[in-house]
Amino acid sequence: MKRPGSRQNSAIMINNPTYKSKVENEMRATRRIVTIDNPQQLILTNLPFRQGQRVEIVFLAEEEPAYRIAELKELFRVTQALPQAQTITEAEIAAEIATYRANYERNR
Repeated sequence: MKRPGSRQNSAIMINNPTYKSKVENEMRATRRIVTIDNPQQLILTNLPFRQGQRVEIVFLAEEEPAYRIAELKELFRVTQALPQAQTITEAEIAAEIATYRANYERNR
């Protein structure tokens, strides 16, 4: 039995028009987690790619928890200042939470 990643299966996939686009778009991925020292440049060494090979680079920045907390506090401040929020009572909030929890438990 052939394993999905075997060379023989790869050859079958290349000769099969159904799989051709998958093979052409196949990419090898590598992941590095780095800390930016200079935002003007990033130097990566010992990459598992050959010279002249085209690669796609995607940068994902880790959000800083302090920034996220400050952003949430600002959202709460703005929301609580809305006129609609001024009329909500503690009893209404408790009832809404109880309804949510009951629906959550029922749909689990």
